[in-house]
Amino acid sequence: MPKVSVIMPVYNAEKYVLKAINSILNQTFQDFELIIIDDCGTDNSMNIVKDIDDSRIRVLSNDKNYGISYSRNKGIRNATGEYIALMDDDDIAVVTRLQQEVDFLDANRDIDAVGGIHDVIDENDEIIEKRTLCLNNPLYIKARLLFYDVLGNGTMMFRKSFVDNNGIYYKENCMGMEDYLFWIEFSEKGRISNIKDVLLQWRLHSENCTTQSISSRSEKYDEIRRRAFEVNGVTLKDESLAFLFRMLPEKIDEYRPNEAELHKLYLIFNELINNAFEADVKNKIEIAQACRRMYHLKYLYADMWKY
Repeated sequence: MPKVSVIMPVYNAEKYVLKAINSILNQTFQDFELIIIDDCGTDNSMNIVKDIDDSRIRVLSNDKNYGISYSRNKGIRNATGEYIALMDDDDIAVVTRLQQEVDFLDANRDIDAVGGIHDVIDENDEIIEKRTLCLNNPLYIKARLLFYDVLGNGTMMFRKSFVDNNGIYYKENCMGMEDYLFWIEFSEKGRISNIKDVLLQWRLHSENCTTQSISSRSEKYDEIRRRAFEVNGVTLKDESLAFLFRMLPEKIDEYRPNEAELHKLYLIFNELINNAFEADVKNKIEIAQACRRMYHLKYLYADMWKY
């Protein structure tokens, strides 16, 4: 059996899928299987896949288009490796990605999943944004998931035994936010960390932009964050929670609070911190740190600084 199973759902990615596959096949770490899930696209993607002659590739075919969550779950269930690495059909993995993550998980048996930093590239492979966020304290990552998805899903590798034993899989009907919910639920019992290196080039293009209505996506986003509150073992009054979510939209700079709203936000963050300490949750200190960080960011985006 291979050490790593790389899971790659494929759907209408003929422009990029060969580069994505080659970036895995050319890894410095070679003890892996690449499980490609054919999600019944309408372009030439799977013909490109079938032209690649490599015994490490396994193709699983859906009988119709089921979507990314179904396809990822199918790959996870059929994986034979000790570790599972996630990979999208339009991204490019850094050549040492698998080796670095395997070394990390082998050396840190108390960590259940690890990711890393990713650069953002355009349709022509040009880097358009270099991201630097790298959180490595599992308790702080769990706390930050209260507010935002701080993990690069396409960079992640995790222990297959952990998801099998805990029944953690990608949920359907999440409007493109299935990754966020997956890692929230993973963090309930699992410990997540990151490597302070760029492991992936994540591609931004027109096809991967959401087409969901803003209101529907916002409602789903808030629903997912409520699950994060459950996982972290903290609560807020409904009114306070609704205000907090309004102040922290999916894109943090979309809403600029005024001075009165900033003050109310400060009080709600303090309410949340007090709740965490009263409930004596394991990551109460990290929740306090995450609240301070979020308040600082909203202060920077406050309406008083608008120009």
